[in-house]
Amino acid sequence: MKQDTEQLRQLAYDYLKDGRLEYERGNTDDSITLTEKAKNTFETIGDKEGCASSLNMLAVLLGATGNGSMAIDQLFQCIEIAQKYGYPIYEMMGYVNIGCEYQVIGAHEKALVYFNLAEEVIRKYHLDQDPNQKERVLGAYINMQDSYMSLKQYDMVEKFLILERPLIEYMPDEEWIRFDYDVMESRVNWVLGKKDLVYEKLDYLIKCATEYTAIGNYVQNFTELCQLLIDMQEYDKWKQVIEIMERYSTKANVLDLKLFVNEMWRKWYQTMDDMPSYTKKCMELTDLYNEKIEKDRYDKEAAYDVRVALENNERERKQAKKKSDTDQLTGVFNRYKLGEDLAGFCKKDLQRLCVGILDIDCFKEKNDTYGHLSGDDCLKDIASIIQDVVSKHSGKVYRYGGDEFLVVILNHENEAIKEIADQIRQKLMEKAIPNENSLAGVHVTLSQGYKNGKLSENKDFRTFFDEADKILYRVKRGGRDNYIVEE
Repeated sequence: MKQDTEQLRQLAYDYLKDGRLEYERGNTDDSITLTEKAKNTFETIGDKEGCASSLNMLAVLLGATGNGSMAIDQLFQCIEIAQKYGYPIYEMMGYVNIGCEYQVIGAHEKALVYFNLAEEVIRKYHLDQDPNQKERVLGAYINMQDSYMSLKQYDMVEKFLILERPLIEYMPDEEWIRFDYDVMESRVNWVLGKKDLVYEKLDYLIKCATEYTAIGNYVQNFTELCQLLIDMQEYDKWKQVIEIMERYSTKANVLDLKLFVNEMWRKWYQTMDDMPSYTKKCMELTDLYNEKIEKDRYDKEAAYDVRVALENNERERKQAKKKSDTDQLTGVFNRYKLGEDLAGFCKKDLQRLCVGILDIDCFKEKNDTYGHLSGDDCLKDIASIIQDVVSKHSGKVYRYGGDEFLVVILNHENEAIKEIADQIRQKLMEKAIPNENSLAGVHVTLSQGYKNGKLSENKDFRTFFDEADKILYRVKRGGRDNYIVEE
């Protein structure tokens, strides 16, 4: 079984690796298919880190193809897994990529809300000091500075350029990352009047634009480069960059990239006062928008389908979880659920803990006299009574054994616990379930033992349980049909 799991895990990582390769080649549809296979395989084997990684990757791909709504759905799932199971790098990446979705539509103030959350994660877990995460942190910083640049907060842009320098020096072979950095640095230098530094790098930037067209950073990089060339009035080089963009958008066949290229051409023709060419691009824009309307309709339908499927899956998961946590006969929690809940019962800030064990008196005589079906009905009735009383005090009830129930009540004084025990006893008397051969009377009765007090180094849940069990047997030896609550 373990070998099968490892083989599936390796298969999932292979899907993810191949998906990234297709992504880098611009084959987005193939990349999405492979990444979805990776996610499904990770889910099958319960690999939470793999799930977070594939959800993040899938979101990037969906965002790159213009399906931002579905991308954000995937990212929130990624963040939830990362927070629950302790993968801060995917929590950071989730926040960054949500910010990027807002960035794409120009909502930079909202983008910075999520970028700031990402920066908090980086600081909290010192991700910028982790050699394995420096590239991802650098990518986060670059996205943050882009929004600050759009808002003309140049002091913040300079802050991130300073933070990025040591990270870039750590990765000298990653030229595409250097391109991101150099474009932004050149824009800031131009704004600050350091024009000679920009001219020195201009040919290098055009060369990089030809070579580094990873779809995830494409629009961001080229928007910054085009704006720099517009500010510099380098119109021939601007046209050269648009031609590079056009070749890539045709190859990638991504509608949003085609719209972006059309926008750049319209700006260029308008700047050059070439109105016939500008009009032609406007007519092409109409066709592209009609195509986008149809694509948006299809994407919305797909998004609805995904949301419905997710909701159905979540409902089924909750039903299955409830079923696995619940005693099927009585409807109260089972002892397996108790094991899950123990950590919550032993919190350091807990004031008081009460563990009670309740045992049906002479239940064997009940079964022998009236039959096991009557015994089952008796168990259901008693469970209902205990649950009704204990739940009003935010307590929990578990069926611990055949005719034994366990209750856990937090932060109640002894007098309150006695009132609870007495209410259970009174309600059971009112129910008057027959048990004529019982040694405790002619009706079904309960013996109840409660240990209540403060947790300490010497008193954990097991200690409370053992002492409640001893108290219960004192009640049994004392004649049954009673309760004792002790500190």
